[in-house]
Amino acid sequence: MAWTTFVDGTTAVAGEVNANFEIVKGTGDGSDGAFSESSGDTALTGGTIYQYTSFSLTGTATISYTGTTQKPVIILIQGDCTISTSGTCDFNGKVTTTPTLTTTTMLDVDEYIMTITTNTDGEDGNSSDSGGFPTIAGNPPTYQDIIREGTCSQLSNCPMYIQGGTKGGTGDVGGSGTTGGPGGAGGAALMIIAGGDTAISNVTFDMEGADGGNGTFGVNPSIAHGGGGGGSGVIAIFSYGTLTDSGTYSTAASAGGSGAENGSWSATSMSSGSGGASMVERGARGNYSGNSAQTGGGGGAGFSVRKKLL
Repeated sequence: MAWTTFVDGTTAVAGEVNANFEIVKGTGDGSDGAFSESSGDTALTGGTIYQYTSFSLTGTATISYTGTTQKPVIILIQGDCTISTSGTCDFNGKVTTTPTLTTTTMLDVDEYIMTITTNTDGEDGNSSDSGGFPTIAGNPPTYQDIIREGTCSQLSNCPMYIQGGTKGGTGDVGGSGTTGGPGGAGGAALMIIAGGDTAISNVTFDMEGADGGNGTFGVNPSIAHGGGGGGSGVIAIFSYGTLTDSGTYSTAASAGGSGAENGSWSATSMSSGSGGASMVERGARGNYSGNSAQTGGGGGAGFSVRKKLL
C-alpha cells in the first residue's frame, strides 16, 4: 500500500487526504483499479491482497481460489461492492500445503500417549500389530499459528485474521493391488472489506473442504480404508457502508471416504485417514480394523461472517 504524497507548495485536495484514510481503515489504496466482470472466472491467488476502487461481480461471473496455501485471498475495496451473480465461487478443496507445526506431547482421553500438534493435517492411516489405534485428527490453529500464516491479514489492517483448512489423511491398506482413499484438500479462505455499500445476492461461495477419497481393493484377500475429509475454509465480508446480503455460504464439514474389501483379510489392525481441521473445529479421527473396511474421518466445519463495520 502506498500513502498519497503531497507536493510542497500545493494545496491538498479532499481526494488526496481521503485516500490516506482509506488505507488506515483497511480498504486499501485502489491501486488495482475498478473490478468489473459479468462473465467468466477470475482466479485469485492465496496470500495476495487485491486493492480495488470498486468491485462489481454480476451476470454469471465468478471468482475462485488458486494456490495451495492456507493464507487467505484479501480484497480491499475503497468504494461500493456489488456481488450479484448466478455462479458459484469455488474455494472448495484448494489447500494442500502442510502448515507450520508446534508440537507437544500429552495423554489423550483414550489413555494412550500421543503427540498433539497445533494446526495440523489429518493423520495418514497406519498399521499396528498390537491391536491398532485410530488416527489423530487435524487440529485447529492456535493464535500463534494464525499470526504465522496471517502475514497478509496483518499488512491489510484487517478486523480479524482468517485462514483455510488443513487436508485429511490417506487410508491404510493391506493386500496386493489395493489403494487407500486419498485425503481431501482443505477449503480456502476469503476476506472482503468494502469502504462503501455492499450488496450481495444470488451468488454461492463454496468454502468447504473436499471429501475424502474411497479406498479400492485388489486381489483376494485385500482391504483398503477410506481417506479423511479436508477441513473447511472461512469467508468474512465487512462493509463500512450499508450491507444487504442474501448470498449462500457453504462451510459445512466434509465427509470421509469409504473403505473397500475383497475376501477375508485378517492381519495387522489398520487405520483409515483422519479429517483435517478448519480454523475453529478439529477433524474426526479415522477408524481402525484388521478385517473390515473403515470410513475415513470427516473434516472440521468452517464458518462465514458478514458484518457492517462502525
